[in-house]
Amino acid sequence: MWVGGLLLSVFVYLHIVLPLAGYAHLYNTNIALFGAATGVGLAAAPLATVREVLRTKDASSIPSTLVLMQFIQFFSWTVYGWVVVDWSTFANNLVGVILGSFQLFLIAYYGNKRNSLPTAASTEPAPIDQSEVEREDIETKGLLGKPTVNSESKHR
Repeated sequence: MWVGGLLLSVFVYLHIVLPLAGYAHLYNTNIALFGAATGVGLAAAPLATVREVLRTKDASSIPSTLVLMQFIQFFSWTVYGWVVVDWSTFANNLVGVILGSFQLFLIAYYGNKRNSLPTAASTEPAPIDQSEVEREDIETKGLLGKPTVNSESKHR
């Protein structure tokens, strides 16, 4: 709840207060700083579970797909900042690359034990109970091979 209030406050500050106070020329700088701060916050958010990951030695609480996509995005913007010599873009996204690398390391090192793929032993089909098959046969065909009321309604 407080995060929504904070975002609303920043929005009002950037779009209403600065222009009315005659500081519209600071708009680009402030919006860039706000974007940089929220980007780092986004990169750091999955780290909230690091204590649990280290305690349980299980990284399933870290959303691996999200972390991978964030890492790729931050890496791309870091390269862009380097190429165009924009050090604010480079530095901000480098922080995201470092945080993403740490999270990917935790995922690779500890793995995802809660949602791991089933083993061969757990994928074997359960044995079929022959009496259950015969009971279904009797119910659908009738005792002497004549269809019962239930099986007739199924064939309509």
